[in-house]
Amino acid sequence: MFTGTCMLTVAGCAPKTEPVMATGFGGVLVASAAPRSAPSSAASSAPSSAPAAAVAPTLTSAEGSVVSPLSSESRAGAALVGSEHHTVERIFEARVLFLARGERGRLAILADEAGVVIPWRFENGAWDKLPLPALHATQVGQGALGMYFGRDDRPRMMGYRVTAEGPRMVYLRYRDGAWHDQRREVGSLASDTAVLFGELGEADPEVVCREGSMTIIKGRFGWNVLQSGPPKDAVIRAFSGYGYALQSDGLFRGEKKAFVRMGGVGPWKTPVTGFWVGADGAAAVVEPAHDAIHVLHPTTGVWHTEASPVPGPRDVAGPVGNRYIVGDGGMAHLGANGARSIGEPASPMGRVLLIDDHVVASGPGGVYRIQVR
Repeated sequence: MFTGTCMLTVAGCAPKTEPVMATGFGGVLVASAAPRSAPSSAASSAPSSAPAAAVAPTLTSAEGSVVSPLSSESRAGAALVGSEHHTVERIFEARVLFLARGERGRLAILADEAGVVIPWRFENGAWDKLPLPALHATQVGQGALGMYFGRDDRPRMMGYRVTAEGPRMVYLRYRDGAWHDQRREVGSLASDTAVLFGELGEADPEVVCREGSMTIIKGRFGWNVLQSGPPKDAVIRAFSGYGYALQSDGLFRGEKKAFVRMGGVGPWKTPVTGFWVGADGAAAVVEPAHDAIHVLHPTTGVWHTEASPVPGPRDVAGPVGNRYIVGDGGMAHLGANGARSIGEPASPMGRVLLIDDHVVASGPGGVYRIQVR
């Protein structure tokens, strides 16, 4: 629940619950998974006073990839100097499972409240709780949902619930104080048993996938229908007019007829959970188990692997020289002068967004606004 704000510089608000690190489209909750250093109790355990022990990455080369040598000083978990140029404000306190942005400062989150997925909207400087109707109520870990703002600035809920009879599609629009079925917005992809995933909202384009079926890429000036699409465990995001899918075998961009691989086969060997793509095609992908950031050169198409300054990196945003990484070990900024920690190192985070003149991140301790000063 929202409990006010707490200002942090290097130390401050510590989370009260163990992390849930989401996988799947746009950070959508698929199943609970604690990081390597998670506390034993989700309800009451305080985090350890020391960061998680570093696990040295074991990095191997793959087609189109280059692996950097990792010195002991550069590996994730090495002590970082705190940033003097960032302040952190916690603006929502709860176990946050999902975070998305909208226009003009809007935020959409899904929170874990007593094991039930509860939507919240941040709009006009205030939080509003938007509980799902009984028919669509979802237990944590029993489905994959994402909440977004449509281009009319009204919330949408997309995904599926897991029931004893199999998956049940969820596609809702919030208006007049309630959620309403709005499946007509996804056309032929809709059915009661459809497994939907993708990215909606202010993203251009919107990407809607149905497992085992086609994908619709909805740009502001028309739709493009692909006859196949990524697997449901892909991370789907949109950047600079393209839809992207991060998969076990690479990073793919949605083109007119199919998703096309960017660069060579991805060098990661374990699940990847977050990525960012710049307007020039440069990309960064994080691999938590190996404490690694995989960087794609925009012109050569070659992958280059670096050590993450944050243990267990879960998400990344921003270009080289102004990059934010969040994960099991907290948050860091990679700038021209190297890596600097932001906020409390023991505060795990799973999602980070660049929004105009500030940064927003979320995790088991809530939602945080980071300002550059």
